[in-house]
Amino acid sequence: MIKNRAVLNSDTVNRYGYRFSVGALEDALEQKALEGVPTCLGHDMHKPLGWTIPFGLYFEPGMCRLVGNQIIAETDEEQKFINKAHLTALKKRYQEQCLPHIDELKSLLAGHLTENATYLYAGCVCYNEKKIVERVFSKLFEKQDKDGLIYLSDLLQQFTYKGHGIFKDNDSEFAVIAHQFFRKSLSLHNNLNYFLIDELVKQVKNEKIKVRISLDRNLIGLAKTYNDTIELEYWRGPQFNNDVSKIKSGVTVYGSSEYQKLYYGISQTEFWWKHEEGKQTLEVEEVKEHPSLGIDNDNYGCRYVHSIFDEATNSFEHFDGAIRMCDTEKMLSRIENDIKSAGKQSEYTKLFRVDGELSIEDWKSLTCHYFQANPLIHEYFDEAKEEANAPHLIEEKAKSVFEELIPYSINEGDGIRLFVSYHEIQKREDDIHTERYISGYDIISIGETSLRVIETDILEVVKALKRIGEKLDLPKNVTLASFEDMYWNIPAINHGINENTEFNVSKTLQALEMIFAAKVSRNKDTVAAFTLSWERQDEKQVSVSVMGHSVDILKWLNENKIIPVDKNKFKNWLEKQSTFINKYPLKRDSPPLFEMVCGDGVQYIRRRGIAPEIKYQLKPDQNGGIIIGFAFTKEQYDLAKAYETRKIDVTPGYLLKKQICTKCGNDYKYCEHSTNLDNDVSVSIDDFQLLNLTWTDRKA
Repeated sequence: MIKNRAVLNSDTVNRYGYRFSVGALEDALEQKALEGVPTCLGHDMHKPLGWTIPFGLYFEPGMCRLVGNQIIAETDEEQKFINKAHLTALKKRYQEQCLPHIDELKSLLAGHLTENATYLYAGCVCYNEKKIVERVFSKLFEKQDKDGLIYLSDLLQQFTYKGHGIFKDNDSEFAVIAHQFFRKSLSLHNNLNYFLIDELVKQVKNEKIKVRISLDRNLIGLAKTYNDTIELEYWRGPQFNNDVSKIKSGVTVYGSSEYQKLYYGISQTEFWWKHEEGKQTLEVEEVKEHPSLGIDNDNYGCRYVHSIFDEATNSFEHFDGAIRMCDTEKMLSRIENDIKSAGKQSEYTKLFRVDGELSIEDWKSLTCHYFQANPLIHEYFDEAKEEANAPHLIEEKAKSVFEELIPYSINEGDGIRLFVSYHEIQKREDDIHTERYISGYDIISIGETSLRVIETDILEVVKALKRIGEKLDLPKNVTLASFEDMYWNIPAINHGINENTEFNVSKTLQALEMIFAAKVSRNKDTVAAFTLSWERQDEKQVSVSVMGHSVDILKWLNENKIIPVDKNKFKNWLEKQSTFINKYPLKRDSPPLFEMVCGDGVQYIRRRGIAPEIKYQLKPDQNGGIIIGFAFTKEQYDLAKAYETRKIDVTPGYLLKKQICTKCGNDYKYCEHSTNLDNDVSVSIDDFQLLNLTWTDRKA
């Protein structure tokens, strides 16, 4: 499987003018964080290609982003696995959406029920059976035309448009729904083309035209179960020469690239203009690359429009959209002949019709909406040679040496970075029974030996908690490490589930506040990252990870003495976090999100070691320390310059085997004194081992 991490959404205004609140983003995260959702090509439920698991919310000044982990199938076996998981998820979703409402829908349909019906969610909970709408609303089709279309104005006298192709009966809880062929792959499992249907409904108020539409006669819904669905796939509007009378007659064929064939399922799109007696006629038809899987594997539903432009009124007097259905044999024949020569060999289903005086602008809009997700329409209208929505690699901005080696650097006044995530409850180690425990550490290999390592300043958290009557045990068989810089990774501190969980989290916050208050009072230029987590009754573990300068962390701790563990209160708390963090200056993606956040939801300061191609020597100094000498090459000029000016420096890391408190002479690990909280305490390192050398901009 291809694995990657991506930004799924944010709380900024998108191109459609929508803005998702932090609460809405948290809903998406909380509901699917453990199970994930299928990833489908072009929002088409018949094209599953992977899986997306919402991972967490990342807060920085000016933005909250919903981050997700994605896997994409590479092999046939992996695709089979994804297909099976997708089908299981679809069945589960239908059960969750439909089961609570089936009895009510059956009661409303009494006298019309048969054993042949099925239930599904298609914009609302629906009863699916052949011609059920005709039986329930027989008068609705009394004025239908020869193609089975009804006037939208007549429909809206009895029904209210809810949105997304759903119309609620004014006298009951029933809903009727636009035709199935308004959906991708002509499938009930996909959303309706609500961009087009919404626009057709708006046009009912246009006194110069009459609008007709086709309904799905096999689907009747329970209106109160309707929910909006948003597909965030942006298509810009067309730029087209409005002088239709000057367009030359003939057929124009726009062929798809290999990417377009794969993504959109369209082989080509053909445009045929004809000029007769002061009127321009346009026929547009897609030629499909893949079958319409909402029907079967042997039928290709091609979208088609027919338009008549009246030069006298400078408007379209007629415009309709339909599906032309071909089997595989006829589709192969169609590909070999253009629209002018192909003739009418297909099964024709008309979906909508507009008559009167439709303006060119409205016609363009409706045409583009009907051919949703067909970039060739936009290419034609724009007369552009390149597709605006074509895939392309985003070139990363060149990084400086500083950005490469110390990407996590952050300064006082930049605010904190907050990451919130949900996980399965971690299994504790067998020797841990306390309510509060450490659930993360580094694994470092030295030769053939692997060590579990925690930065030694975790002892300050242990000591601060002890002073307020709380306890935090270190995991057994861990080695303490010290880095001679002003960065500090505090390992994740988890809190078990019980009636005191919120209180226990608050005491940990209190201990951290004591520590950072002491650091700020001594003007220590410390940057730190810490993570607190707790377990919930719904078998989720909530993780809150904070990173920033000690001054900004202290301000955050002063504002957040309690983190509510109740689900609803926690969501409100997140909204307040956004407000607090947005007070700081905007620094988009600095430090970089994907640099800071690890797979377990922990923000982690990843120190960079000296690369193998950089030559250096180590020598002892007079004080028992070490001196490093570099032999930079010409290619390493920028690094040499940064090191020469000490914008970047080198600092050693040590494994500490024995620390003695100078105050009491005992092992510092177990004594009551603290170098952070007390003024007259220091530590003597009696036994250590050089671990590594790393770059830093904050040497201790």
